[in-house]
Amino acid sequence: MSRSNIAGFRVSCVLIVLAFGLSPCADGDNVIHNGSFETGNFTGWMTEDIPNRPNLNVRSGGTPGFGLFTGAPTDGTFFASHNFDGSVAGLIRFGQDVVIPRGTATLDFDWRAGWDFRFGGTVTEPRTFNVNVEPFGGGATLHSFSILTTGVGPQVNLDTGVQSESLDMNAFTGQAVRLNFDALVPQALTGPGHMLVDHIRLNSNPVIDINPAFSVQEVGSPSWQPVDFHTTSGPGTSFEAFLDTIHLPLPEPNHRLHPDLGVGPGDPHDPLYDQELGQGLANSVLVETTTFTPDQFTLTNDVVVTMFMVVPRGGAPIGSSPDFASGPIIPNSLFPIVADVTIERADATGEPFLPFDSGQSVVPPLDGSIDPPLSVDGHSHFPLFGGDALEFGPAGTNPVGVYRRTWNVRDQQGHGWDIVTAYEVVPEPAAVCFSGFGALSLLCRRRRGGIPTARSRRTGWFCES
Repeated sequence: MSRSNIAGFRVSCVLIVLAFGLSPCADGDNVIHNGSFETGNFTGWMTEDIPNRPNLNVRSGGTPGFGLFTGAPTDGTFFASHNFDGSVAGLIRFGQDVVIPRGTATLDFDWRAGWDFRFGGTVTEPRTFNVNVEPFGGGATLHSFSILTTGVGPQVNLDTGVQSESLDMNAFTGQAVRLNFDALVPQALTGPGHMLVDHIRLNSNPVIDINPAFSVQEVGSPSWQPVDFHTTSGPGTSFEAFLDTIHLPLPEPNHRLHPDLGVGPGDPHDPLYDQELGQGLANSVLVETTTFTPDQFTLTNDVVVTMFMVVPRGGAPIGSSPDFASGPIIPNSLFPIVADVTIERADATGEPFLPFDSGQSVVPPLDGSIDPPLSVDGHSHFPLFGGDALEFGPAGTNPVGVYRRTWNVRDQQGHGWDIVTAYEVVPEPAAVCFSGFGALSLLCRRRRGGIPTARSRRTGWFCES
């Protein structure tokens, strides 16, 4: 909305921000976070080890002895490794919840292993190394990629050498899943071993739908991005009416009103979020369009509403949000994210644009600074909405014209996006309506977007004598 009093409510910015708690990606098109373990630890990963002899760790070198190979990274300085052995049978695992954009994707990584089964008890069950795909947040295995199966008996292989894998992940594009790197030791104390994994990349070639009415330009290297762009109109006669309008594409139970956030978190729901606004809009009474009539551009009726979603890019930090305990987030440290907005108007296409309105909005972190407070690591996603009306511009402005809205959105590191969209306000069309008693000349107006009146729900038209 604009800097105007709306039914007694001061709206301090040109857009309303609704925040809660993903797509080209932060590390190129790699959606894995910390895949080469260059943090020096398992940041972003969930781990599980054999309890009686925990050995899973991030290292820069070393060997467990017994003639087994000395580990070395295949990318950077560090790698993940373990002894591929146990004093009890068990599973050695590290995994990550990821969002795989629509398109094509491969999971690439390096591994190296060695073992000597001449020590200890007789090996009757092979040790295995698999990559298992589970639902986002964990659950029953959806697919298992077999990477290594050792032999049995007194087998010896002190060094497989570095092996590079490339797994087809196309069956999981457009989904959120958990990837587990699982080493299974089915028998205890059956001989020493050594395994390392490094340079994990989930390389995606995403299909990104950009509404042709919007242009998007990256500034710096943001770990988040705008997606799912739409324009419509709906009631804006008061602040509450506008909140009700922008709640329509993000309804309960997944989204609820919050005093400091507008439409805030509701029931947790898993990614993907890159089509959530569009799907909600299609299921609402709002109509998507970029052409409006003057009655859809006035506070006495409807306002023009532009909207898009902001999501983490691939390789974004992993943490908690209102939607999950662990997953890709836009961390609180990047907030407040500030959006400076300008709106310009031209009399017609090709004519020069002149200032119409401007303002600023601030997206807060999801922490104790909001009331009621939240205690999570960041946002899983948040939308931005803008509401425009004739009353927000200079007095005496003709509503008919072409309007251009520019969003300059920046995080606390100065990274962000410039987003430009345009829409047109056209004169009310005139028509002749016919009654059962003959032709009656009436001025008729067809609603091009927004919430229809009771009569236009039936016919798409309403008429005035």
